[in-house]
Amino acid sequence: MKSLKILLGVLIAAVLCIPLAAKERKSKTLDPATKAQIASLQQELAAANAKMYEAFRKIEKTEAIVALRKAYQDADRAYQKGKDTATELLDAKAAVRIADREYDALVLKKVKASPAGAALLKQKVALDNKRAACGLAIALAEVKLTHEDSPIVRAIEADPIIAQYKQAYYNASGDARDKARADYEKLRKATLEDMVAARTLLAEIKAAKADEDAAQKAMDEIDDKIDEMTAEARKSEDPGLKAARAKLTAAREGYEKAYYGGTMKVLRDKRETTKRAVRAGIQQVIAKDPALSALSARINQLYAEIKKLGGKPSRSARR
Repeated sequence: MKSLKILLGVLIAAVLCIPLAAKERKSKTLDPATKAQIASLQQELAAANAKMYEAFRKIEKTEAIVALRKAYQDADRAYQKGKDTATELLDAKAAVRIADREYDALVLKKVKASPAGAALLKQKVALDNKRAACGLAIALAEVKLTHEDSPIVRAIEADPIIAQYKQAYYNASGDARDKARADYEKLRKATLEDMVAARTLLAEIKAAKADEDAAQKAMDEIDDKIDEMTAEARKSEDPGLKAARAKLTAAREGYEKAYYGGTMKVLRDKRETTKRAVRAGIQQVIAKDPALSALSARINQLYAEIKKLGGKPSRSARR
């Protein structure tokens, strides 16, 4: 229902030629009498908009408008489908993708060709290997701490006191269950941290995470340096890079041409034509109805009067 109101609101604004949003001017101080006058006009505008909204709902259901709306929806679906199926657009998109990959490959090749770039990339590989090794070490240590078949977990589960707390947790309900669970987990954690083997693993995890973070930080710093070198390489006047850059530019221009011309233009124009037909059809219905014509004129008049007084037209009554 809310989305329907929004759609109808947009349509009403379009049909009545009411701006949906305007750049707000600097607010100025209004005297009490003007404020009261604006408030009164706002109330009348809200009531008029409500009447127009109900009228639009009825108009939208008429056979003629339903047919126009269907034509627009069909045209819109065809346009959206065309983005994924229009041959010239797909070919142009593929050309951009290929040219972009070729250009990036040449830029990277230039970065690698420099001693500084090659050294940075080599460092990054080493750091990434270290980061991966740390991640694996953390995962393996966590398995030993949490897997049901690990000696540490089996020892904890065999502890009679922990077993009592666990049973109390399972037997409890409501708030008591939450407390029993907290007590059980607290005891289990304390017991785990008191075990020599567990403390060793926890220390290993802490150290591995620190090394992992350090490796990632160093990789990020290298990435920043490589980005700077890449940006410089993209400005290169190297003949190969210039040719690749020109090819990419041409491919992008070809995509723009395919998107805004050819089949897509035909589909887009048809969508816009059918959209305007819906508006025109509703305007015709309003024009033939004296009451709605008067209501439409009054709404436009109210908008103009409120703005002239320095107020901001509202679509809802101020209660």
